[in-house]
Amino acid sequence: EKSLSLIESLNKDIISINDNIDRLKQDRKSTDRPNKLKRLNELIERERELDLIIESNKMLDPVEIKKIENQISVNLNAANRWTDNIYTLKRYLTKKKGMSSKEVDKMLQIDGKFDYIADDDKSFKG
Repeated sequence: EKSLSLIESLNKDIISINDNIDRLKQDRKSTDRPNKLKRLNELIERERELDLIIESNKMLDPVEIKKIENQISVNLNAANRWTDNIYTLKRYLTKKKGMSSKEVDKMLQIDGKFDYIADDDKSFKG
């Protein structure tokens, strides 16, 4: 009995779907369809153009500028944290392992210019 009612329900669904397909096929034959497709393509192209304008003006948006400034701060802190790590390693190698400062610099591939990055360093601000 459950199977029969399930089959009957599914048959009704099939008929409904087939009716819907027939109706949609008739809509596709509409003489207005080519005009609507043309308009759709025009709107899609206009959307692309507007997206490009938005993207080009993104750097002028105060919210985006604030995001960039925040990311710069995060990156600056990370760079200085790694500088701390390198100096800690250098101190360890010179004090505990008896290496000379020049040997450690050569091994770590750092030179006399190696230092913390100042927050007011203009190279970050473009």
